[in-house]
Amino acid sequence: MNESLISYHDVDVTLPSQIFNVAFSYTTKETLDFIDTMVLRLLIIAPLSALKIAKFLDLSNYETEVLLTSLLHRQQIQQLEDGNFSLTTKLQKAFTDVCAIPYVSKIEESMQKLSFEMLGFNPSATNQNTNDNGANSIKLVASQENLSSGEALVYKEFQKNFRTYCRQGLIKLNLEAAEEEKNVQLYKLTQVEKLRDHSRRMTLNLTLDGNSLPKEVDEFSHLEKSEVLDSTLYDTLKELKKGDNIEVILDLLSELDGNDELGLHSVFSDNKLHLDHLLSLKNESSDYFIGPIYSEENADLFFEKILSSSNQKGEQNPLYWLAPSDNFWGKSDRFGDLIDRLSTNAATKNFKCFLPAAYRDDRQSINYYKQIISTQAGANNFYLVNESYLKYQGGLEIIVKKDSFCALIIHARDPRNSFLTTVPIGVFISDKTLIQSFYNIFKEIESDEENFYGLLNKRK
Repeated sequence: MNESLISYHDVDVTLPSQIFNVAFSYTTKETLDFIDTMVLRLLIIAPLSALKIAKFLDLSNYETEVLLTSLLHRQQIQQLEDGNFSLTTKLQKAFTDVCAIPYVSKIEESMQKLSFEMLGFNPSATNQNTNDNGANSIKLVASQENLSSGEALVYKEFQKNFRTYCRQGLIKLNLEAAEEEKNVQLYKLTQVEKLRDHSRRMTLNLTLDGNSLPKEVDEFSHLEKSEVLDSTLYDTLKELKKGDNIEVILDLLSELDGNDELGLHSVFSDNKLHLDHLLSLKNESSDYFIGPIYSEENADLFFEKILSSSNQKGEQNPLYWLAPSDNFWGKSDRFGDLIDRLSTNAATKNFKCFLPAAYRDDRQSINYYKQIISTQAGANNFYLVNESYLKYQGGLEIIVKKDSFCALIIHARDPRNSFLTTVPIGVFISDKTLIQSFYNIFKEIESDEENFYGLLNKRK
């Protein structure tokens, strides 16, 4: 990535896709062997007997018989009633004159697997991760008509774009050295059979330019039909980002530190998000960061804090984590990577992440979280809590390790700016009083049987 660009979020999107078996036949033009060509050149002048052909080419009777049998089998010559041999109509068309090198059409059959995304019907090879179920991602939605009529629509697309797919290397043809791809033609499309659904994953390049302004994403620009994908993506992100929480954030910051010891008031001054102010803070101190805690850079910074705070006596203080109420949180493969990393590290393997829910058996929230938290490594680390009981609600994420450090991450929504997602703004806190205060909040939640709903994976 260009050094002048700074990532402001880490988000994956998945395209609804289907895998198809496509059976087809195609024709190629090929030149004939020298001896075959000589026979055909003789026959374009006039029909001849086997004996005359053998005499002219100085062949034995056996060699002549083998040669003529092969040409008959390939339907390049025919035997007349008088016993002579002549060219078939097809071969006559292959000659421009007696001296020309004849080209003949050869029909080849093929069966290949192709994946098509169901929004713009852009194909891809099936050597990608076709087992992706769309977990940890923002799922773009295709119309029911496209999903139910996939076979018929792919049939039309394949017929129309066969040569393009060949040129792109999506279709593998059985071409000999003398055959050229440009001479390939689709002969017949026999069958298009849907095998299964899957999701095609893409990581969005959500970055800021040198003026702290978000750049447009161009993940679909390489595809032939990108317009419908771009439109669907922007509409989906806009819907998920709805609302403004800057005023709530300012109230929260005032409550947390009236003296602005966190240094974040300037980032949200005048009820606006000023990322240039945050970047200035970030340049002065490594305690400030932008983007989610699970982005590659931030995850490494996070684990540096964990390792530096580890008890030398081997005692492991608990790690608590409050998830934000944010539609973009966890929608990345890097989130799963962080969970795996936490689950396998001795200092963090017993971490507890609290997930806000409206009530104990909030089916909508449970299903939503299970789409995000799909890794088995962290199955026993996620707990549901009553969101109305939480002191800090909305776009606030808290990670605290007793007597060590705290990470405060604000997921800001500012509709006045052109950010495509919420913007996670983080700071590592070393103030012992504030760390203890956050830690006490988690302990209070955990001890409240009425509002602490227990493990996510216990909810069906």
